[in-house]
Amino acid sequence: MKNPLLISVSDSLYDCAAGQKQPPSIPEMGSTSQDRKRKRFAIDGEEETFSLQNQLIEVMERNGKMLADYFEAQNSHSQMDREQRKEHSDSLIVVLNKLADAFMRIADKL
Repeated sequence: MKNPLLISVSDSLYDCAAGQKQPPSIPEMGSTSQDRKRKRFAIDGEEETFSLQNQLIEVMERNGKMLADYFEAQNSHSQMDREQRKEHSDSLIVVLNKLADAFMRIADKL
């Protein structure tokens, strides 16, 4: 995986961010210390990018799991709330039916 900021083209380095051509290395002298630093920087940059990507993936996986757990808990609470409201409404209906029966007996006695 190449560093997107440094691209080697015909023994010349281009800095894509600045759009400037870096001076080519002198072939008779081998690679200069600047070229070695750039290569090391490129390798370190790749490792750092890979590390950051892994960290980002781990964070996103943890957030996804937390969201799934949150929605599962929310769903469970909503289900319990619906059941509780149903029980309350059922008991209210029972009480209202008893009141209606009591009023019917009272009305029959009058």
